[in-house]
Amino acid sequence: MIYRSSILVWLLIVQVFLVASALGQTSQAVEPERGVVAQMIVRGDLDTNAMVDEIVHWLARRDAASEILVVLSLDGQRARPDLATRIAEAVRTSRVPVAVHLDGRGPVSAQFLLIGLASQNLTLSRGVRVAGGSAVRLENLPPPTATGWKGAQERLARSVLGGRDELLLDLFVKPLGDVYLHHAEGAWTVARTSQAEEDVRIVDRMDDDNWRVDLPHEALTGLDLASDADGLGQVLRANNVRAFKRERAEVRSGLAQALTQVEEIRKDVSAQILRLKAGVGQAKTLEPRFLDQALTRLRTQITQARDRLADARRIFDRYPELYRLSPPWVFESDPDQRGKDWAKAFKTLSTDIDELSTDLDVLENP
Repeated sequence: MIYRSSILVWLLIVQVFLVASALGQTSQAVEPERGVVAQMIVRGDLDTNAMVDEIVHWLARRDAASEILVVLSLDGQRARPDLATRIAEAVRTSRVPVAVHLDGRGPVSAQFLLIGLASQNLTLSRGVRVAGGSAVRLENLPPPTATGWKGAQERLARSVLGGRDELLLDLFVKPLGDVYLHHAEGAWTVARTSQAEEDVRIVDRMDDDNWRVDLPHEALTGLDLASDADGLGQVLRANNVRAFKRERAEVRSGLAQALTQVEEIRKDVSAQILRLKAGVGQAKTLEPRFLDQALTRLRTQITQARDRLADARRIFDRYPELYRLSPPWVFESDPDQRGKDWAKAFKTLSTDIDELSTDLDVLENP
C-alpha cells in the first residue's frame, strides 16, 4: 500500500513538472519582443512622387541591428497605383519587419490594402473599409512618362495575395468581371456569380473603363486579409512587440498646398506686372533728376517678380503632378492640355517682365 502510494506521489510530481515545463515553454513563446520601434505616419492621399520618395528613403534607412519593427500608419483615402506599388515593394524588401496600420475612419483605396498585404501584418481601425473604383482613381496624376507600373503592380498583387482566392486580384487592377462576397457557416468566400440572395457584390464591373469596389470591414477580417487594432498599442500587441523606445516620423502630400502656392504666385506677379506697367508709364514723364530713383525702384520690383517666378518653378519641379491638375482659371480642361495651360500662363508672365525690363533699359539709355 505504501509502495503504491509512493508511485502515485512520483507520478503526481512528474505530471506537475511536465505541466510547469509546458507552461514555461508557452510563456516563453508568447513573451513580447522588446526593442526600438520606428513609426511613420502618412497623412493624406498618396498622390505625389515627392511624398513617396520620403517614405521609400525612410524605409531604406531602417537599421535591423537596432530596430525590431517598423509601423507604417496610413490615414489617407486615395492612392496612385504606381506610388502604392513603389511603397509596397519597399515594405516587402525592408530589412526590418514592417507592420501596416490603416488608421482612417471610412473608405480607403484598395491600393492601401495592397501596401498592407506586402507587410508582415496588416491592422485596421474600426470603420475602415475598402471602397473606390474608376471614378476616384488618381491615375491622371502620374506624369506621361510614368510607365511600366501596371505590370509590376499586378505581379506584386499576385505575390502578396499568396494562397488567397485569385479573384481578389480584381480589387487592385482593372477587373475582369464582377466579384461577389459569400458568407455562410462562419466562412467567407468570393465568387464571380452570386450564390445566395444576401451575397454582396464587392466588385461591380460596368464596362472596360468603369467599375466600383466596396469591401466591408468585416469581410477584410473575415477573409483573413487584416485584423482589428485601434491605436499603436494594439498594433504592437498584434505584432507581439513591446517598445521601450519609439522613433516617430511624419509625411504628408503637400500637393493641395503647392497648388494654392503657385496660384497665389501667379496672381501676385500678375498684379505686380500691372503696377510695373503703370510705374514705367509714369517714369516716361519724369524729369531726368527724378528718373534714376524711379528706375532703381522699378528694377527692384522686377527682381522681386522674377524671384517669385523662380519660387513657382521650384514648386513645379518638386510637384510635377501640378501639371496634371486643372488650373483654377480653366474650367474642366483636358488632362493632357493642363500642363500647356500652366506653362503658357507662367511663360506670359515671364515675357511681360522681360519686356518691362527692356523698357527700363530704353529709359536709362535713350
